[in-house]
Amino acid sequence: MNNIIDTNGLNANDGIVGPHREKEGSFFALKEIFSPIKIDMKELPAEFNGNILLENRFHFTNTSVCEFKWALVNFRNPDEPLAGYSVEKKGSAIAPSIAPHAKGNIRLKLPADYQRYDALIMAVANDHHEEIYRWTWRIKTNDQLLSNILVNSDSLVTSNETDSTYSLHASGIMLVLNKKDGMLQQTKNISRGYNLSFNHGPVFTQGTSEVTNAAASKEGKERVVTFNYSGALKYAKWKMFGNGWVALEYEYQLNGRYPFAGISFNYPENFILGTKWLGKGPYRQWKNRTQGTPLNVWQNLYNNTQTGYSPVVYPEFKGYYGDITWMEFNTTEGKFYAASKDKGLNIRLFDFYGLTGDKPFPALPVGNISFLDYIPPIGTKLAMNISSNTALLGPQSELSIINSPVKRTVFFYFGSLKTVNSKEAYSRPSVDDVF
Repeated sequence: MNNIIDTNGLNANDGIVGPHREKEGSFFALKEIFSPIKIDMKELPAEFNGNILLENRFHFTNTSVCEFKWALVNFRNPDEPLAGYSVEKKGSAIAPSIAPHAKGNIRLKLPADYQRYDALIMAVANDHHEEIYRWTWRIKTNDQLLSNILVNSDSLVTSNETDSTYSLHASGIMLVLNKKDGMLQQTKNISRGYNLSFNHGPVFTQGTSEVTNAAASKEGKERVVTFNYSGALKYAKWKMFGNGWVALEYEYQLNGRYPFAGISFNYPENFILGTKWLGKGPYRQWKNRTQGTPLNVWQNLYNNTQTGYSPVVYPEFKGYYGDITWMEFNTTEGKFYAASKDKGLNIRLFDFYGLTGDKPFPALPVGNISFLDYIPPIGTKLAMNISSNTALLGPQSELSIINSPVKRTVFFYFGSLKTVNSKEAYSRPSVDDVF
């Protein structure tokens, strides 16, 4: 095949590792699922006292021979050159004596001010000092994690209205919104002298919604444009802040089972260079494959890997990424950012192939970049060729049931970002490890 591995379509290298043992996302999912030390705690309790319930799934080994360590970490900011986190404090925990197939508690002796830090990490190694797995739990909320990013400003916000458009302007950034269809028509970074091709949104991913009326208004120092819709999408409200950030608040109502739901925008794939984000990663997720993607600040360069086809580059760039706090888009036109204070934001990056080479399968949302509250499950290679009914694979593989209103606010910044603690951030030590 002219020095390209012949994968024979989907009939060859398409598993938990690639043809040269490249670790695919399923490798890390299985590492978590089959970890002999099992922790079901997804979030830290409000009154966390350091106790964590463990299940010992070893057949013959007591957990007393294992090594447990913890770390309090702060995540890197968007404007820092490095991804990852910095370890601020760390320590060891006394290994509990839990018999095989039994459950018990481990106690982490955290400092009294542990809530000052972004996240808690706990790692466990076996009696050969080989790491079994590590877990990451948020300590701070998205609102707190964005406090030095979505900073307030007293800069002037202005707006303008023509027969066909609304425009919002602040701190050298301008948005142009189309009156007729409610779409973002143009984004300009006037201070840096470039336009961004991020536009044609919000488009609702399920069904059509048409603008019924639009209005511009003021809320304190901010300028607002609100579009009301007929259909499942109820409204979209754009608010410009003095610092150049713009908030898009929207609400929709569905009733039924859906593979995905949210809003989409367009952006040319050939302009994208890479992304950096605080959320799950670095591998893409599906509704039924979120394991093995811990919370961190991750960074991926663009690639067009299609699993089962050569060339194979992991992690794949395109796909669904979950639990997003903020994401930086690095493009040939410049940088732009998306962020959310709300839980559970998923961002879909461009068109990608789940299982077939001729069309995306499972079906993808419209547009190129999507902000989703729900993402689809993935099926097995053979099952999906026969039927799209992934529910046959189990409860996690069922479509999402949506029967109540969904409201979310996504923040955008169209330019290079500087956070409050930029100078201090660049002087932080290199990323440390728990062990």
